[in-house]
Amino acid sequence: MDPALRGAEWLDHLFAINRSMDEDQRGRVGDERVDSLFAGLPFSRVDRQAGNLSGVVREVWRAFLIAMILALLLEALLCLPRKATVRTVARTAWQN
Repeated sequence: MDPALRGAEWLDHLFAINRSMDEDQRGRVGDERVDSLFAGLPFSRVDRQAGNLSGVVREVWRAFLIAMILALLLEALLCLPRKATVRTVARTAWQN
């Protein structure tokens, strides 16, 4: 047993149960059924329909991502080291 867990008697009483396959099924519930389940409760439903703003939001995100990519590329170009300039050194008589 791990020394950090020594003296933890509650560990003897732990167990795990896997969920049933029924809980993992993704069935779709009809609109009428949802209305009857939430009858009397205030709720709003979000549906993907023509005329909603999801297309506009996607375009804004696309423009933002393109601008960020361009900004990162510009930053990378600015971080590159500059080319070394050629220096002319005058030789003295004793260096020849």
